[in-house]
Amino acid sequence: EYHFEPGSEQDGVTFRLPIDFALAVSPAPFDWLVPGFLSEKLMFLLKSLPKAIRKKLVPINETMAWLLDEMPRASGSLHAALEAAILKRFKLLIQRSEWPLEVPLHLQPRFLLFADTGKEICAGRNLKELLAGQQHKPRERQAPTLDKNGEAAIAKWQGSEHTAWTFHGLPGAIPAFTRQGEVAGFLYPVLVSQIDRGCVTIAFEKNPRLAEQKNRSGFLFLYKLQFADQYKALKKQAVTTLSGPSAGWLLDLGMTRKEATEALLDYILQLIFGPLPGGLVSEKDFLETVAKVRREGLYGLGKKWCEEFMALLRKRRAIVDALRKAFAVENKNRFFIPDKEEEFFAHLNDIFPRDLLLQPPEIRFADLDRQLQSLSVRLERFCTNPAKDGLKAEPLIGHLGNLQQLLAKKDALSVEGLAEVRRYRAMINEYRIVLFSPELKPRETISAKKLEAQWRTALARC
Repeated sequence: EYHFEPGSEQDGVTFRLPIDFALAVSPAPFDWLVPGFLSEKLMFLLKSLPKAIRKKLVPINETMAWLLDEMPRASGSLHAALEAAILKRFKLLIQRSEWPLEVPLHLQPRFLLFADTGKEICAGRNLKELLAGQQHKPRERQAPTLDKNGEAAIAKWQGSEHTAWTFHGLPGAIPAFTRQGEVAGFLYPVLVSQIDRGCVTIAFEKNPRLAEQKNRSGFLFLYKLQFADQYKALKKQAVTTLSGPSAGWLLDLGMTRKEATEALLDYILQLIFGPLPGGLVSEKDFLETVAKVRREGLYGLGKKWCEEFMALLRKRRAIVDALRKAFAVENKNRFFIPDKEEEFFAHLNDIFPRDLLLQPPEIRFADLDRQLQSLSVRLERFCTNPAKDGLKAEPLIGHLGNLQQLLAKKDALSVEGLAEVRRYRAMINEYRIVLFSPELKPRETISAKKLEAQWRTALARC
């Protein structure tokens, strides 16, 4: 909605959001407003920069036009996109604190949240604050009001059983309405694993985040059903993989060995069949993936990943033993440097966190292997010259503090926010290779500026 009334709290663009939908979205894209206001907002932001920076961007009109062409529209944080584009074109690193804190009301998004019934719940300019105040409040609810097409789709698909991709015509989303006829959200189809029955059933979920999680799990199970015999053999291999002492630390998570085995199997299946989208996998993609895995063999692929994971576990255990020996009290050559042992173990846990198997498999095993090797090299060089190690570590201090800030609130982050935080941690691990063992070469070129840019991106998504 648009309301023209300068000075009024309602001035500018208002996004009307169903509360359940709003709880599952990132606020960042809304900061781009609508196309008609973006130029004016960019002009205001650029003109509000400190003079020393602003004069390097003149003529401002041309800079703004270039930015409008170059920036990925409505993708992530507006400020992060601006900073990245200006860094690329002008080699200027703009700090987040250098942007203006106050922006005219009509250049800020306004949000109106409403319940299933259509009743307004709250409105304001800060979506995070609005949502924080609504997380645990009871809300007026009503059964989704559907049109005839929606009712027919629910009647046809709800609870239906499937052992293969046999749901042609299943809609990707079904709109639900308020009593006044306004869209109050959507019902998203999800596949629910029915382990005892050996099938998946179709259900509908209103929260898009939960729908994504359930669909990833459901489609993974549906893929698994296409390879029942090979999966049984792979499960035996996974049990063997986790039976040795190198895997014992996984149990510190509180998981039983059975749960650890299931986590490893799910992780490997994601490597084989992923990356999985949050919505429905198309029939074409599903069948092509199944055909590809049939050609290569599920058991062979899974066994390879099991063996590589076991090699990583052994390397991790060897590094733990080396760290304990280097910092042992009885070690006559032990270096008494405050917090250094904790720093090394933190380095290890950033590379190979205890909850690795519970995260999306975004980092290649080859990268983990190289990063562990880099840590081993760092320890050897530290024992020879600890003072030099301290100097090499200095550029990391600020970023490690930033990372801890982000990880401390990971339970409250969106899926996109968590992905950006994991990306930041992966970049820090690659930067450690640059600092401590450059001969191993990082997977990508990492610099302090790139880390700073990723920190801002992660912060904006959080």
